[in-house]
Amino acid sequence: MHRAFSSIQTPNDVDTAVDLLVQDGFVPNNREITEKLRQEIAEAIQQPDAQAWFDGSRQALTETNILLPDDGEGLHRLRPDRVMISPEKVEVIDYKFGEVEETAHQEQLKRYISCLYEMGYPSVEGYLWYVNKGKIIAISA
Repeated sequence: MHRAFSSIQTPNDVDTAVDLLVQDGFVPNNREITEKLRQEIAEAIQQPDAQAWFDGSRQALTETNILLPDDGEGLHRLRPDRVMISPEKVEVIDYKFGEVEETAHQEQLKRYISCLYEMGYPSVEGYLWYVNKGKIIAISA
């Protein structure tokens, strides 16, 4: 699922994302399985709180590295799942597909948000999206 979401910009990309999962061997080439997966993904991205993230109205960067300065131990990188940039704000989304909500998830997202502020973006919003649970949590730095 994580791999599929990384290749979806708009709902029109769902079929291609599932086809790529099959092509890359992550999902069996079974019509029943792929149709169920297409439906699950389509329903998830049409969820009211998430729908605007996939409407194509903003620049969306998926799985894009943010390089951090060398802290003496070498370069480090952050890799948020989805960053959407508009003139008004930047939104960073971290997908979670498990059922367990962990404090570490919030800390990870706070790090993304802080880094984006440090990069000069004046308005940054962060969201943890527990996709299987249909739950979105707003996180601030």
